[in-house]
Amino acid sequence: MSLDSPSSLSTLFVSLRTTSGFPHNGELLEIAVLHEDGRWLFESLVRPQWHTEWPDAAAKHGIKPADVQEAPTIDSLLPLIAPVLQGQRVVIFNAPVEACSPGLTRVLAGVAEIRCLMREFAPVYGEWNTRRGAYRWKGLATAAYHVGFNWPPGPRQARHECLATQAVWRYLLDTAQPAMAQSA
Repeated sequence: MSLDSPSSLSTLFVSLRTTSGFPHNGELLEIAVLHEDGRWLFESLVRPQWHTEWPDAAAKHGIKPADVQEAPTIDSLLPLIAPVLQGQRVVIFNAPVEACSPGLTRVLAGVAEIRCLMREFAPVYGEWNTRRGAYRWKGLATAAYHVGFNWPPGPRQARHECLATQAVWRYLLDTAQPAMAQSA
């Protein structure tokens, strides 16, 4: 697959859950990878190597220490995840934050392109921040609501966020950003 031929790239949606609200401060607990055609390419819980509890994160996403006690570590999953992402376009809703997760940065080194959907959605939502001179970034829940995505019931999982990210991406391609289709 040629890296200089964007049309040959597949678009993959990646989402993760961590022990912290900020992935660079935490460890992976869950990762999901969805292909643009709707196939699940990878999905797994992940056992942290250093953190033994994460009450704030568990309250938010429902993954408790007992849930990942028997899960594989990120080191054992890397050889499975890396080939899936290698040479592809990876869309992450909040790429500057999620892509800096220590468990994910090693895998993302081989991707052809990383797209931050949060940044690409900001002008569509259209809330201007005069202090920064740019559009305000909105969270995935706001973007998903804006494009009519219906969240599955229960705690939000990485797979749900992949589906929501895919819905926002398709919306941008189909309706809001015709120029974006040329780069996708």
